[in-house]
Amino acid sequence: MKKRQKMLDKQKKQISKYQKRNPKKRCKRCGAFLKKVENKLICIRDHSKMEYPRIYKGYCKNCGKYYEGRGKDYCSRKCVGQVYSPFRKGKLHPYFGKKPHNWKGGKYLTSPGYIMIHKPKHPNATHLGYIQEHRFVMEEHIGRYLTEIERVHHLDGDKANNRIENLYLFPNESKHQKYHYFLKECIRNYLEAET
Repeated sequence: MKKRQKMLDKQKKQISKYQKRNPKKRCKRCGAFLKKVENKLICIRDHSKMEYPRIYKGYCKNCGKYYEGRGKDYCSRKCVGQVYSPFRKGKLHPYFGKKPHNWKGGKYLTSPGYIMIHKPKHPNATHLGYIQEHRFVMEEHIGRYLTEIERVHHLDGDKANNRIENLYLFPNESKHQKYHYFLKECIRNYLEAET
């Protein structure tokens, strides 16, 4: 209560400074302009809500914890954010519905040329719930999840060709880059031998 009183006193001081510069009548509580109704000056804001905020009691719809506070359905802003975040993995956002008009079957092509597929429950999915299709195909083939350091290489160079015959798994980025360097050297040697 003391904090609220200090805050109100601070607001009154700021309002009084402003009133010296602006002669129009203002509310002493909130600083809003007063309007004239039947020869009386009345604040345009409703102070009943400001003075006595409603205290809700109940169980949070997100975490199930009992709370007493100003939130109607949720105990904290964190719980509200978890419920209304549009990028919850595996759950549909209430505003987007099951199949929006722009749904393309859970696939899209990135600017580098990789195909992304919608697998929101996958442990390596992005915050939007998508993973690269070539990594998913390789995981299905070997029967386990890939680690972050493992790289999947496209043998024919076509990033959209994700058949298992076209994919090769490297244990790390270093071996993958050495392979690319080896290919460049082979092409260079071949071109030098022709000329």
